[in-house]
Amino acid sequence: MFSLNVHDPSLSYSMQTTSIKLLLNLIEGIIHRNDAEGKGRVLLVRIMDTIVNKFVTLKDRIPKLLTTYKAHTDRAASSARAHLNANGEPSDGVRAASPARIH
Repeated sequence: MFSLNVHDPSLSYSMQTTSIKLLLNLIEGIIHRNDAEGKGRVLLVRIMDTIVNKFVTLKDRIPKLLTTYKAHTDRAASSARAHLNANGEPSDGVRAASPARIH
């Protein structure tokens, strides 16, 4: 089930990351279990295959995510600059309170 969550694009990245962490936590229990039939080995290979496939998916997605992130930060920065006047002060007429002078 957790391996399905890792590859489900409808889930958030935090949910996918949590699923990977749960899979990794299963590894220690599988390794320390006496398994004469070799079922543990099969599970370990399936977990490894799931994680490797996720890295392949991320390899394709990371450039797109970085482009989206850069566009978002550029838009936020230009929006912030648009609200400043030539002196670097807010253009809505509100000035920061200057410290009181002591006479």
